[in-house]
Amino acid sequence: MRIAIATARTARHMLQTFAVALAIWTVATLGYYWLLEPLGVEDGLNDAPVFYAAFYTGWVAIAFLVFRRSHFCWLTAEMMRRYLVPAGLLAVVLFSIAAIGIPSLPGLPWGSVDGPPHPFEMTSAYFLPKSAEILLQQLLIAAITIELKSRQLSDTKVAALVGLLFGGTHLLLVFIYPEPVIIFRLTVGATLLGVLAPWLMLRLRCGFLVSYAVHWGLYAWLAPLFWSN
Repeated sequence: MRIAIATARTARHMLQTFAVALAIWTVATLGYYWLLEPLGVEDGLNDAPVFYAAFYTGWVAIAFLVFRRSHFCWLTAEMMRRYLVPAGLLAVVLFSIAAIGIPSLPGLPWGSVDGPPHPFEMTSAYFLPKSAEILLQQLLIAAITIELKSRQLSDTKVAALVGLLFGGTHLLLVFIYPEPVIIFRLTVGATLLGVLAPWLMLRLRCGFLVSYAVHWGLYAWLAPLFWSN
């Protein structure tokens, strides 16, 4: 769906939106790592996919409820029903890619014979929680995009700012996973995704779904390099 543009808001409201979005993303990310030891796993996305799918789905619900009245009040029940079919079709396509398409590729993995570096190791199970995590990130991007657009900024400026914000937040991962090369790659990729997502959401009728599919598709594109059977 194409996201709606809110009425003009104060600078204080904008800062509050940024702070809340950053807090949700940070706590969810830290929560992922904090729970690894109690669960007795090293890689939650592959080793505890159902648990972490529920974990991120819970954060999606929290984020939506937090921003429901301030940023998503235009999203009516009728609008959501209208997009159930395309959203369902997209889910089927993505599930088929993860469960059937990628594992069917010959010669996996296509990357290093020493195995994929954590946290990039991927299996079919990986995409279950990852899909929920991506939805959380896209929801936060949508809220920030709406907030910036309410400042009467051009789509180009909104996209650039979201790119900087989304990319910049990934630098915080250095405190959890101190691998400069991997953090650099994640930050660059996140910046590019952050630039593209607002443009899709603001310009296309099904922009949110398209943005989600592009974000998800990036991991599917990388999967053959980091696949683990």
